[in-house]
Amino acid sequence: MTKFTLNVDGEPPVAVELAVPSAWRPDGGADPAWSREGALMLSLVAVSPSGDDDAARVGRAIRMQYDAVGADERTDLPDGRVWIAHREGENVHARMFVPYPGGVVMGVAILGSEGAGALPEVRAAFDTLKIVGP
Repeated sequence: MTKFTLNVDGEPPVAVELAVPSAWRPDGGADPAWSREGALMLSLVAVSPSGDDDAARVGRAIRMQYDAVGADERTDLPDGRVWIAHREGENVHARMFVPYPGGVVMGVAILGSEGAGALPEVRAAFDTLKIVGP
């Protein structure tokens, strides 16, 4: 597991851990980001949507990312986590939403048509995403 500190505008940073697959190469931006063949984007980001509880904040974070999501594209997981893999044209936009007090951490992936086969690998990596501290 690799530890990362994510910054959220106007909020304290949040520490997370992720088991980064060996095929992912660091991309060198401000937020943790990687490159992988067939991936247009692989990153972690924290947001601070308003809401009284985790479910409300996750719901708002999802609406920030997607206009509409089919029931077959969304998987509700334990601890308020949500996985979504949504096809837009030839690309797959996938997100893991992980709530923490005051915000949501997102594992973000955009896979091009040649990278769509990597979706199980992306899901497996983002399944390891966990909050480890403020």
